[in-house]
Amino acid sequence: RDYSQSQLSPQICEIAPKNIIYIRVIAPYGTKEVYDKAWSELNHFAADNDLLQEPNEWLGISLDDPNTTQTN
Repeated sequence: RDYSQSQLSPQICEIAPKNIIYIRVIAPYGTKEVYDKAWSELNHFAADNDLLQEPNEWLGISLDDPNTTQTN
């Protein structure tokens, strides 16, 4: 899929302050097992600490695949 012609519309949104839990993953891009383990550990931590009441937001931030993303 060619995304070179994609039209992005960045927006700045204000959101209420939030408490977060996170796991930092340092692994080669696309190492699925490592990411699966991190999400599992995060979910277990949240469950063990009674943090899974509604509403929840689950966010993941990933870097671009270095094999397909052009560098500047």
